[in-house]
Amino acid sequence: MKTFVARLVLATFLLALGLFGSSFPVNAAISSSPTLELDASNPSSLATSGATSWRDLVSGGTVAATLTGNAAYSSAGGGSLEVSGVSSYGGASFPASAVGTVTNPSGDMSLMMWVRFSSWNAEWNLLASHWFTNAGGSEAQNWHFASRISGGNRYLNLYTTNKTNMFGSTALALNTWYQVGFTLTTAGSLQFYINGVADGAVITGATRTANTSSQLWISDARSNCVACSINGNISRFRMWNSKLDSATVLNDFNVERENFGYAPFVTSASFSLASNSPVYRVLNTITATVPLNSRVTFYENTKIIPGCKRVVPTSTTAICRWKPATHGAINIRVSYTTSGSATVNWAPSANFFGNKRTTTR
Repeated sequence: MKTFVARLVLATFLLALGLFGSSFPVNAAISSSPTLELDASNPSSLATSGATSWRDLVSGGTVAATLTGNAAYSSAGGGSLEVSGVSSYGGASFPASAVGTVTNPSGDMSLMMWVRFSSWNAEWNLLASHWFTNAGGSEAQNWHFASRISGGNRYLNLYTTNKTNMFGSTALALNTWYQVGFTLTTAGSLQFYINGVADGAVITGATRTANTSSQLWISDARSNCVACSINGNISRFRMWNSKLDSATVLNDFNVERENFGYAPFVTSASFSLASNSPVYRVLNTITATVPLNSRVTFYENTKIIPGCKRVVPTSTTAICRWKPATHGAINIRVSYTTSGSATVNWAPSANFFGNKRTTTR
């Protein structure tokens, strides 16, 4: 009987651990370690119905933002916070906190978020800020991140305590998922990023003053600022109390890119034939999967296949329309170079047997 009771207690403990101990899984796919992570694709972070808060996964949900205005869960992007600022407002608001906490970094910082714009406001499309103290818009300036109009297009924009109206260089489009963000050092060096790549040159002098009065907002929580919130979706929001290097930013983008409609990240090449039984002078198709921004060349028995030199892929797919020039033993090879590099890379080669044609030309 004692053994049975002990087993029952152990089973109950393990069940509780399974139900509660892992109820706030952190997205372990990215290589970096954010100090704050909101992930709307994870119901432990944002409930799929009746959500009133967006909970941080790193803290196990103890740090949470209150949803404001018309912000609500959407299935877009695999799960996102949908907000419209067209004639209203909406977002998520963390309370003011001490300097040095996860929502209020004291030194170097990085911020990255996956967003999709569905329409543009006339000027502001606020993404995140640590600038306002209340829904009425009182200010205690730290940093203010948005998409803002310039010359008819919308670009990333940042204000800090000591420098205003800094723009990125890439025009943003509607109905496209982007990973957008920035790194900012204590010395005031600002670097915007879009989809893992630096957006413009480093901007200097962008120093800021962390304070205990302003709140961390995702989108805009001001009830008196119509057409200030982003119109669209925010799927993931992360902050670090350090400056991410460019390689880490790119890696994190590549890990998640496929979730948001981008071609899968490919680091090497492979190929296949439409028919593994090629026939002399009969059309066959070689399809190669290669890294982005490659130029691809196809070879039959060390000779370049006519029409298949430096082929420009569609995304990560390159096609060679091949009519075997020989029969018998055939070796197929595929080489590629990537943008900005003269290095020739090779896919593993493959051997086939070319059959004689059974019909006359």
